[in-house]
Amino acid sequence: MLLALVACGDNLPPRDDVRSGQRLKLARWQYDDGTRQLETTWYYDAVLRERCTPSAWSDGNRYCAPPTDEAVYVSDSCTRALGRTPTAATPASWFATTFYLQGEPLRSRLFERGEATLAPVTIWQKHANGCIGPMSPGEYFEYFELGREVPDLVRMHRSEPRGDGELTRVDEISDDGLRVPVAYYDRRLGVACTPAERANVESVECVPDDAALVAYFHEVGCLEPELAIMSSIVPATAKQYVERTRCWHYFAVGEEVTAPPLYEALGGSCVPVAPPAGAHFYLTAGPHQTQGLLRVREASTRRLATIDRVRDDLRVPDPLLFDRELATECRREGDARCSPVTDAMIEQFFSDGACATRLDLALVPAGDCDPPVRFARKGDELYPLDQPFTGTIYWLSTGDTCAVYAPPVPFEAWTIGPLLDRATLVPAQLTIDP
Repeated sequence: MLLALVACGDNLPPRDDVRSGQRLKLARWQYDDGTRQLETTWYYDAVLRERCTPSAWSDGNRYCAPPTDEAVYVSDSCTRALGRTPTAATPASWFATTFYLQGEPLRSRLFERGEATLAPVTIWQKHANGCIGPMSPGEYFEYFELGREVPDLVRMHRSEPRGDGELTRVDEISDDGLRVPVAYYDRRLGVACTPAERANVESVECVPDDAALVAYFHEVGCLEPELAIMSSIVPATAKQYVERTRCWHYFAVGEEVTAPPLYEALGGSCVPVAPPAGAHFYLTAGPHQTQGLLRVREASTRRLATIDRVRDDLRVPDPLLFDRELATECRREGDARCSPVTDAMIEQFFSDGACATRLDLALVPAGDCDPPVRFARKGDELYPLDQPFTGTIYWLSTGDTCAVYAPPVPFEAWTIGPLLDRATLVPAQLTIDP
């Protein structure tokens, strides 16, 4: 099915409407080869001339707000506040006061940065049940007066699921007209789901957002997964990660059971543990089939190809691109170049029993669910993988003893080629919709 879609790119379902608002604008990255990619982590507020991200505020609404430093109350009536910035931190242009709602700190009012001022002796917090304090302000802050208040941030909403299939999309929409896909919805389960972040694979699963992580087992062999649920809401899906295969497994949630018995896999052993207080315990009831999305590469002659997540009439851009020259998927990094995505990391070893001759090798994940990779990372540097290393590896173990090293299962040791010149990666320029 994937090959057919790749070969017949014109037969893909059309992308739904994506548009900027009157004030909130979408940003796009224009790569030097002509590829365009939507920025999905923030929007641009054309009035504030600042990037903003949606977040919940104390009045119960979501607004697209710029980055802020904290504003703290310095009066016992919580009517006067000062802004503060951690010493040596990069200052934000704005300060936000905080209102504590059921113990959760939420931003409540936005102010411009004013002039520097003296540090207060005590501070207060504004809660639903009053102004709480006094408290010590702590150290290592610089304080500022609050400037003009900004009363009119753009309010954001999530749309109802759009589409008729079992898997549909949810859009971020704003009061001023912005619309962009931000989430998926599994109609079969009645919950939102998030596509797994995996590179260089043909498809990904959309994992239900309420899936509970399996942490325990029901029997002494640690073969029968068991859930511990702390709330009264029981999810329909359980998920389990297996380190030896680097695979995620998904299960339907079964019947409630008592604990003990309760076991946990620790250090390669299955050991009995005491049940956590207040938890309810459930067995798994067989594999759960997650909703799947095909990852379809754009059919073009450019070096970089966009990738779409496709399911029935649903088509949404993937955050990764495919670099045809390097034959791997890439992600834009801090220098705005599309860099190969990899889980392989380079570490320093030795090629002799005296640990005198340095040997840099890549530890390459090779589990059942790991796609092939072509590059390994060392800090910000990238190196192409050469070939599996078949010799003996040494390292400095406990007490600086030179000992034989064996890569942990399921990793393999590979030699590496010359450093990849970042100047050869495709750069991008940021553009803002008019």
